[in-house]
Amino acid sequence: MGMTPQEAWQEEAYDRMVEDIIRDHRQDIILEFVTDRMASYYRQNPDLIAPATAMLNEARKLRDVSASGCLVFAYSAIEITLRDAILKPVVFGLVDKIRH
Repeated sequence: MGMTPQEAWQEEAYDRMVEDIIRDHRQDIILEFVTDRMASYYRQNPDLIAPATAMLNEARKLRDVSASGCLVFAYSAIEITLRDAILKPVVFGLVDKIRH
């Protein structure tokens, strides 16, 4: 069964309205999605910086004993933080977005 002219007009008006909303609020929609996905990842992984914290604590212990050892552990803490606290949540959000 076909659409009445009134139904076709309403559907077309609705489609235009949705396009306008998406066009006008695209960046906000994307930002909200990314924020929600990253927050979800952080909630699911509350101890994700524990390995980096352990490395930083070890670096502090080595500060007076070995400058190079301290540097290695501090650098490792930075690397682990970047990987676990920034890159993984971003990838988590992107993979979830692609999956859906």
